[in-house]
This record gives sequence, C-alpha cells and structure tokens, in this order.
Amino acid sequence: LLARVLRQAPELAQAVSSGLSAGGPREASSRAWGAIWSKDAVRNRELYRFGMDTLCDLDLDRTRALFDTFFRLPDEGWRGFLSDAQDPAQLTRTMLQVFNRAEPALRRPMVSAGLGMRSVSLLRSVVGW
Repeated sequence: LLARVLRQAPELAQAVSSGLSAGGPREASSRAWGAIWSKDAVRNRELYRFGMDTLCDLDLDRTRALFDTFFRLPDEGWRGFLSDAQDPAQLTRTMLQVFNRAEPALRRPMVSAGLGMRSVSLLRSVVGW
C-alpha cells in the first residue's frame, strides 16, 4: 500500500488541491480517498487480503514451499506483486502462476481457501458486485 500511495503522490496532491478549491476539507478528503481507492485498487486489496488469509493458514513447511514457488516466478511477476504495480488481471495471473507451479500438497489448502467463505468477498470485489 505504501509503495502504491507514494507512486500516486502527484495524483493525490491534485485531488486534495482541487477538493479544497471546490468545497473545502470534506471535498478534499473525498477526492483523496477516491484517488487512493480506485476500483482497481479495491480489487487488488481484496486479492492481497485473500492471499494473506490463505498464507496465514499454512503451516511452516507449506509457507516455505509457497515462498519458494513465488520467488521462482519471472522477476516481473513477483516484483510487480510485491510493489503493488500490477492491475487486478496481472495480479490474478501472478497468483494463478503460483498455484500452477505449486506442489499438490500446497495446492490443497489453496483450493480450500478458494472454495471457502473468504472467496465470497473476493469474488464480489473482482466482479464488481
């Protein structure tokens, strides 16, 4: 999040400035929020949250296997993921690449997470419900 917000500093400053001119602090706050939390940013947050929830449910061996698989991706995949520089489609592709390259013992908990209740908010966000 921090990397993304720092990249958006000029856009955020413009949103605050135009909001202050148009309606004062409340308008500036509203525009700043919109600049930071676009639809794509919200979708990415849900994807990251889903991934983090899944990661937190893994035992130590599977966590190590996940990171080993993740860092064997092409550099642009894991770097883009870690810097939040991917759009939702790219982020989803990166996550699917990890899944496709993962060992069966690691895939099982990933599938369970995908079929669980956590996936409902993820699906809503991704499809825009």
